[in-house]
Amino acid sequence: MRLRTYVLTCLHRNQGITVVSNHLTKVPLSLALPSNVAHFQGLTDIPDFDLLEPRFVFPPSKPRLRAWKRLQEVERRIDHFEWLLHIARKPYPLPRTVGDFATSYLLSFESCVQLLKKEFMGGFDQWLATQTSYDLVCRGIQTLRNLEAHIRVGGLSNAYFEHGNSRFAAGGDSGQTVAWHFSPISGEEYEELLPRGRKLLASELPDWNQLTEAHLVEELMRRGVTSLANIVKQAENEAAAHAV
Repeated sequence: MRLRTYVLTCLHRNQGITVVSNHLTKVPLSLALPSNVAHFQGLTDIPDFDLLEPRFVFPPSKPRLRAWKRLQEVERRIDHFEWLLHIARKPYPLPRTVGDFATSYLLSFESCVQLLKKEFMGGFDQWLATQTSYDLVCRGIQTLRNLEAHIRVGGLSNAYFEHGNSRFAAGGDSGQTVAWHFSPISGEEYEELLPRGRKLLASELPDWNQLTEAHLVEELMRRGVTSLANIVKQAENEAAAHAV
């Protein structure tokens, strides 16, 4: 059987301390379904994501809005994506799986916005447009989600001349990961979207496409969830003010 070699990092708790260890493991290039899936070699060494400290989303102790839960899910999507990048190194970067993980982030991001809209007391779209945190990245992520939902399938490109850096790397691991970028949005794709799906203005497409070229997918994911967290926090503050 042909095998791939991956560096797997194990995060576990030892007397309250998160311990990181690396080891090489070989996994089959193909799997016979369904027998091999449940015991895919090394799968038990994925980190317990529940132990990872949040980096972007910090709900109040007693949140009024359910959107906080969905926002935490958006952050977990980043953790999952970054972990996949850590193990899916060259020459087997798993492009379809990476694309699926990126799509799950886009879906959770848009879902959080829609849940917040449902909880808002009317006039949400107008209110959202006035928020400084509803920036180019937020609107670009929403537009990408609408593109993938209605126009094109997937949208990542692999830059072979650069690399990312894994936050899970430890020991002698260089931490170099495959550099993935969101594909640019063409004018033709933009025109195919219904007006309500065009969160970016047509005049903003060059700026957005420049962002996707300059920044890796995970970098834009982090910027997006940071902006969205500020929006949810502002909505939470306004909900609390209305309740007084």
